[in-house]
Amino acid sequence: MAANTGIQDGGIAKLMIKAVPTAGVGYTVGHIINCSVSYSHDPREITSKTSSLGAKEYAAGLTGWTMSGEAFFAEDLTNNTVGAGGTVTTGSGNNYSTYFGYLKNRTVIYLHYGSFGTNAGDNVYTGSGYITALNRTSGNQGENETFTVELQGTGALSETTIST
Repeated sequence: MAANTGIQDGGIAKLMIKAVPTAGVGYTVGHIINCSVSYSHDPREITSKTSSLGAKEYAAGLTGWTMSGEAFFAEDLTNNTVGAGGTVTTGSGNNYSTYFGYLKNRTVIYLHYGSFGTNAGDNVYTGSGYITALNRTSGNQGENETFTVELQGTGALSETTIST
C-alpha cells in the first residue's frame, strides 16, 4: 500500500537530475516550486482505401516522455543530496550553471521523479534524457527570479514501487 494515501500533497514529488546513473543518489533540483512528468503514445495512422468510409484507423506506435521543473533562482544554490535509503543531506551540486553545462555539452543525464526516502508503496519514475530548454526569468521589483528546465527522455521510462 502506498505510504501517501488520498490526494497527494504537491510538496512530496521532487525532480532529481544527475550526471551518473547511480541508483537513488543525486541532487534534487534546489528551491523547486513544481515539477512534472508526462508520458505519451503516438499511434501510427494505417488508414487505407479499404478503411471504413470517413474514418481514420490507427495501430500502436511509439511512446515517449518528458519531465520539467520550475525553481527559484539562486547563484549560491545548495541542494539536498538524496543518498541510498533516502538519506537527505545538504551540499553543493546541481544548479542553473550545472544545467547550462549539461545543455551546452549535450550531456545525457539521469532523471528521477517522485517522492524520496522511505515512502514504501509509492511509485517513482526514472530514465535518461537530455535538457532541451533552460529558461531564466527575472521577476518584477520585489518578486523572485525563477528558472525552468525542460527534459526530453530517451528510451524507456521506468516505473518502480518503493519497497523500503
